[in-house]
Amino acid sequence: MLSNNIYCTACILLLLLRAYRVVDIMAALITLSSTWRAASTPAVAPTLVLVHGLDSSRFTWNPFLSYCDICSWNTIALDLRGHGESRLGDAATFTAEAVAADIHHTLHKHALVTFPVVLVGHSMGGRVAMQYTDLFPEDLAAVVIEDMDITPRQGPAPTDEDWVARRAFSRAFPTWAAAKSELAAWYGEDRIDGWREDGRVFEKEDGTWWSGINPWAQQLARDEILSGKVSHAVWERAGRHCKERKIPLHVFVARDKGDFYACNPDSLREMQACVENAVITEFPNGSHSIHNTALEAFSAKVIEIIMQHQANLEQRAESF
Repeated sequence: MLSNNIYCTACILLLLLRAYRVVDIMAALITLSSTWRAASTPAVAPTLVLVHGLDSSRFTWNPFLSYCDICSWNTIALDLRGHGESRLGDAATFTAEAVAADIHHTLHKHALVTFPVVLVGHSMGGRVAMQYTDLFPEDLAAVVIEDMDITPRQGPAPTDEDWVARRAFSRAFPTWAAAKSELAAWYGEDRIDGWREDGRVFEKEDGTWWSGINPWAQQLARDEILSGKVSHAVWERAGRHCKERKIPLHVFVARDKGDFYACNPDSLREMQACVENAVITEFPNGSHSIHNTALEAFSAKVIEIIMQHQANLEQRAESF
């Protein structure tokens, strides 16, 4: 009897702690910029939610969104705070919990989003997706982590001068040349030119230019999301939610690594230990952005996950 009482007390304390954390981060929410793709027919499946990685924006999903034009579900791609066209807000409130809460706020504010959703997070966005799973598991039909493990990643600490320059970065520029010149303090020329091609740096209707790439947001994301602050404890809690609620959790792993290795095999094993129901799918011909480098295979797998959820719903309905 005593052990049962202790267990019940512990459960209540955990629930109160979770409620406190959620209330605390709701104080400075940001409504995120987004791209919405409506279903080609009346939506019958969960909304698909797409979350980008570091130094990126919702426009990274444009090639994949073309696949969604003929699908029977709605799709929304989001710009995380400080990225793309979403405002940064107070840098002091930039945490993994706040970034996840922004997504929750934006989705629930959108009149056409249907719950539960299938949440896909690429790279750093995969860490955000797991934080979301920890905080808001009731929202989820399935979770996809695209090419990210649980190894803490922290770049070199910026100098005082670099810190000031990052904080002062403005994403608005009078010309393309001005945008490229300022971005060059942190990024290579080929990468910057590529962002112009894929829309992450773009010309606005009034002829000025906007950079969806933000070195200040990059530093904050490194410190708060890619570091060890999204800890094993977050992964373990998320894993318990997935197990208890029967939320499928998929990890997509790129095997054509090139110069970048995002998923360490040892870390993947740790991840499976934390999240017992994690299903790992390898993409032999995909590099880090699987959704672009192995588009057809990526799309087929995501469609399979959505359709499996829909089939499960129909099976449950028939059983009543």
